[in-house]
Amino acid sequence: MLLNHARALEFMGRDGVDVLVLTQPNNFLYFSDFTQVNSFSFIDRPAICLFFADAAIDPVAIIPRWNYEAFVRSSWIEDVVVYAEHAAPGSRAEAGGWRRALRTALTDRAVVRTVGVEEKSIPKWIMDEVKAACSDRTVCHCSELIRSIRAVKTADELGHLRAAAGVLDTASADMLAAAHTGVTEAELAAAFRASVGRQGAEGIKNFVLGFGPETVITHKVPGSRRLAQGDLIRFDLGALVHGYHADNARSHVWGTPSAVQERLYASVMKGQTQGEALLRPGVTAGEIYAAAVDGLRQSLPDARPEHVGHGIGVEHHESPALIHGDAQALEPNMLINLETLYHDAEHGAFAVEDTYLITADGHERWTHLSRELGLAAA
Repeated sequence: MLLNHARALEFMGRDGVDVLVLTQPNNFLYFSDFTQVNSFSFIDRPAICLFFADAAIDPVAIIPRWNYEAFVRSSWIEDVVVYAEHAAPGSRAEAGGWRRALRTALTDRAVVRTVGVEEKSIPKWIMDEVKAACSDRTVCHCSELIRSIRAVKTADELGHLRAAAGVLDTASADMLAAAHTGVTEAELAAAFRASVGRQGAEGIKNFVLGFGPETVITHKVPGSRRLAQGDLIRFDLGALVHGYHADNARSHVWGTPSAVQERLYASVMKGQTQGEALLRPGVTAGEIYAAAVDGLRQSLPDARPEHVGHGIGVEHHESPALIHGDAQALEPNMLINLETLYHDAEHGAFAVEDTYLITADGHERWTHLSRELGLAAA
């Protein structure tokens, strides 16, 4: 099971939330184990999960009829309501029947008095139906509650995440092996995508890859620039396995690094290693931020990173966020991406990002790409 069931019940009880109405595809995946969510991108095909704080009340999944066979093969939820997207001649199925199903599921359970919604992502047209069904109940915002539940991973989640990290390591190494003088950013990106596909995984939309001066563009889309001797290569890439993310970043120099490139990269690595040293239970996200920034600013006093990392899971960026002053403490089985980045207007952007499992007494690094700055040019 992907869901951290005990943690969900504990946190909902703590906050007095009787039911969560889950519509965001990543949350639906997390609470239901249903990974084949491709059809949910259609606006008229919502998938809705109702998860109750009372363990005696079975969760409810409201799904398009198109997804029923796949859903029952993969999900642990047994109370499944299917609906039609459109009316069909000769069929008694009600078009847009998710509305009736949602209202019935909420109104038939009188013990449900406080209803939690994903205020950051629930579509207005679904929210209107929730409000109509809950006119005599309390509707509360629960996006942060859900993120807190998801922050500590289950064994099934960690299996998907470890597999995704392995795919990403291999694809990144395959991409760098395809580098040669004159290759374009787009061609190198194609080598990465091909490797991800060969491994049976998926890529992600946030694809960052650039050469030379282009590396200062934070979210650089690979283009036609050709790789030349002395160019900086910076990438920030990802992969998906069963809906779970992997994420890494590196900067390398094509050939022998200059003294300035060495100095800038050493500063970034100082920040990374100082933050890494604190990755253990009980340390707060804000303390990790402070340590990484201190290392970075020892020789780069103008460095002002907004964050130095994030949790990772069914979303690319999850809780905790490694930001200034954040008081959330690390816990065992959190998966953390620590990343240190510095932009130099003349020499480009220097980055390192790795994934770490928080263990009972420390951490385990899951990404193993080389951190050497120079690459042998060919």
